[in-house]
Amino acid sequence: MLQVLRVDSGVAINIMQEIARIMRGANDRVVDLSTKSGIQRVYDELLRMAEPSPNADGSWQIPRIPMHKEIAIWAGTTSDTVARAIGQLTNVGVVKRRHRTLHIIDRRHIEKLAMGGETTPEV
Repeated sequence: MLQVLRVDSGVAINIMQEIARIMRGANDRVVDLSTKSGIQRVYDELLRMAEPSPNADGSWQIPRIPMHKEIAIWAGTTSDTVARAIGQLTNVGVVKRRHRTLHIIDRRHIEKLAMGGETTPEV
């Protein structure tokens, strides 16, 4: 491997760029864990998992949404916090659950909540 790195500087540069990307992501994660509330981190995870809806109506969705326990682990919080966050978003109409898919009707609202721009999920 070292021989390849010595011969092909492009490989070395690609590896360094990937390591830098991973380190930036880890740093962002540490900042989020130390500055954001558990519920804000849940919103971040929901946004990270979301993908554009195939309906082409501008909405987003999380097909086969993971169990609350899994989301809680990723967000560094509890299953209760995940349930509360999704429940509040559902109650005010920001998301809608249908079978195993979570439909995100107002992504920008969740983005504001995740950044702390709003304190409640009220629309």
